[in-house]
Amino acid sequence: MEDEHVKRIIETVLERLESKEEIAISAHPDDYILTESNVLYDLLIFADEVFDADSTCEGNALIVRFRNGQNFRIGVEEIF
Repeated sequence: MEDEHVKRIIETVLERLESKEEIAISAHPDDYILTESNVLYDLLIFADEVFDADSTCEGNALIVRFRNGQNFRIGVEEIF
């Protein structure tokens, strides 16, 4: 793994531990469990870095409010 990738993983884990969010840590990269809130949190981080908009979490969805008045609701649901 590249140093920046490892740094982002460590920062994300520390943020989730601080916020008391659920996380799953494994010694094997293919053996992990995500929750809807984990995916939603990552989408929130992505939205904050990419979109020129206000992003918030609401239930199992990301609400993105653009300055031009458009609003989007991006839902997260695990498929079994």
